[in-house]
Amino acid sequence: MKNRFSRLGFCYAMLLIVTTAMQVFWTSLMIMYDVDLGSSDLGLAFSVVVPMYLCAVPLFLLMRGWAQAPVQIWKDGIPEIKSLGVGKNFGFGGWVAIVVISLGTVYIGNFVGMGVMKLFEVILGRSYGNELDALVGETSPNTVLVLMVILAPIIEEVLFRKVLLDRLKLYDERTGICLSAYLFGIVHGNFWQFFYAFALGLIFAYVYTKTRKVHHTILLHMMINFIGGYIPSLTAGLPEDSGLLQTANTVMGLVAMAAMAATVVLLIVLRKRIRLRKGVAAFPDGHVFRRVYLNPGMLLFSAVGFALFAASVLAPA
Repeated sequence: MKNRFSRLGFCYAMLLIVTTAMQVFWTSLMIMYDVDLGSSDLGLAFSVVVPMYLCAVPLFLLMRGWAQAPVQIWKDGIPEIKSLGVGKNFGFGGWVAIVVISLGTVYIGNFVGMGVMKLFEVILGRSYGNELDALVGETSPNTVLVLMVILAPIIEEVLFRKVLLDRLKLYDERTGICLSAYLFGIVHGNFWQFFYAFALGLIFAYVYTKTRKVHHTILLHMMINFIGGYIPSLTAGLPEDSGLLQTANTVMGLVAMAAMAATVVLLIVLRKRIRLRKGVAAFPDGHVFRRVYLNPGMLLFSAVGFALFAASVLAPA
């Protein structure tokens, strides 16, 4: 059992290591040839697509058989789940609640990340900028649409939901959901994105666990990236005194406040309807955290992830 989680940890650690190595390589190559990454779509392409999707993901898929999925799913099969809606499809009201909670979670997590970075500014006496937001703002909307709104959700949901959770069907749902969120949050490699990525990881993993349909979480992920990435890229080129920009900012601000308030209310109202099944495979000594996270593979993944977090804070400006 512990070996299975360790192997999964090694797979995701290799995903992080290869991605980071390729990012450093491509960035150094572009600097060597005097290519201005910040003024063209090459910045997003070579910081995301080439390192992770073209290099690290194929490597991960080659390794995925190393941590085989269990043959048996549940003793009594997958039952009808009645949480946030009716059956495994949640119902219309359930899906509306999930969409609202997902959106509100992004804004709440983003504020938490900003607060943490402000705290580092006070402690270390330096200023930080959100490099991803800056990069998106300098990238054409069409490129953002293809890379962030279409490609990223497909690949990330397959890696962090389907591939992972299909290999944890024997265990209780809480274990798989929390692990999916942890891996998804850490792999982003910085405090700006960690908190909302972790929270979204919980939501998306819950949805996939209950439906076993990855296209549901892909569509949710696409919606989040459309609002958080594509819309800002459309307004990034507008003059600061533009009436359209001011209107867009006002609308998005109102949407953010409404979504955050609705998220808090919905979580309070629906908290008792969120039910997680126990698994067939029990942890012998009951030490779930130690067996899932404190093994060589997961410790390697955590070490690499924490190193990236430290680098994002301590790297020269």
